[in-house]
Amino acid sequence: MMRRRLLLSVLLTSLAATGCLFKNQRNSIAKPTPPLPSPLAKAQPPKPVLPVAAPTPSPATTAANTLPDESEYKAVPIPAPPQPVAEIIPTAARSAEPSADTSDDEKKRLLERLREKRDERREERAKDAPKLPSATTPKDAPPKAAAAPADGLTVAKQVYALAYAKYEKLNDYEVHMVRREVVGGKETPTEEIQFQYRKQPFSVYMKNIGENGKGREVLYVEGKFDGLMHVVTGQGDNRLIGAGFKTSLRPDSSMATAKSRHKITEAGAGNMLVKLDKAIKSAEAGRSAIKSLGTVQRKDQPTPVDGIEIPIAAGDDSTLPKGGKWTLYFDLKSDSPGYGNLAVQVTTDEKDREVEYYCFTNWKVPANLTDADFHPDRLGAKKK
Repeated sequence: MMRRRLLLSVLLTSLAATGCLFKNQRNSIAKPTPPLPSPLAKAQPPKPVLPVAAPTPSPATTAANTLPDESEYKAVPIPAPPQPVAEIIPTAARSAEPSADTSDDEKKRLLERLREKRDERREERAKDAPKLPSATTPKDAPPKAAAAPADGLTVAKQVYALAYAKYEKLNDYEVHMVRREVVGGKETPTEEIQFQYRKQPFSVYMKNIGENGKGREVLYVEGKFDGLMHVVTGQGDNRLIGAGFKTSLRPDSSMATAKSRHKITEAGAGNMLVKLDKAIKSAEAGRSAIKSLGTVQRKDQPTPVDGIEIPIAAGDDSTLPKGGKWTLYFDLKSDSPGYGNLAVQVTTDEKDREVEYYCFTNWKVPANLTDADFHPDRLGAKKK
């Protein structure tokens, strides 16, 4: 019995020692090292950081906080700028790239060929690219603004100086005149007139060459032929005596001014200069303002003319008791026969109604007129 107990005790002791040894061996085994990533494995893109949604404010705090608290948001990562894409070289071109066994000269030639092909491809792409319109094409370009007219008084002085200089040098002239007036409240028909003028002695000859008053002739020479105005009637002037009747009238008589607002002694460029000088002095004194109309192309003139507008105060002109306006256009084209002379005169009343219209074209300066051209004997004479 004692022997059995002894054997059992030895057996238990051996089993206990064996279990401890097995436990120590199991604990002494190293943990496996995680495998290294393969160099051929594709790199996984980093997971994007998403913004954390802001908590919905409660109704109690919505009214008080109009802006959310900055701690409720997380910054969204800014994406990196795109990298430039390398130029794609066709396979045929890649095959021409120099190898390690190629000599230096051959390498240079091959590289030069590659550059040439690259430049050719760039040129081809540039040709195929759509053409962008220029920023401002001639069609879309805004028109140039017209130059603002200069000061009216300055222009009037310049025009007067030029016209006066031309008038001082001239002795005579001939011009084609178109006239239209309002006489006694009635508008007279438009007349075409051959107008001849001599400065010394003051001489005027007019002949109607249009349909209205055709054939009428008027002649006046200051200080000669009894100081009278010599007339030959034209078509429609007088039903009783008809056309071609010769007579003489005093220049200031009612019969002499029946068809015009002005006396024959007021005709010619000299009288216009006197009136223009008076208007300039009035503007200089501040009593009126002359307006420049700039350069304009009128239908009744072959070339552009320069205009000025002069107000007429009540009492300044006996023919305009309530005032009006005087508009003058001058020929300032230096190579024109009428350079420096009046081209158009338009007079309007206080209601801007036209009462006078004079248009001058086909200037002949000088006209080389003689005493015979201003003698009553020429009236009614037929051209040879």
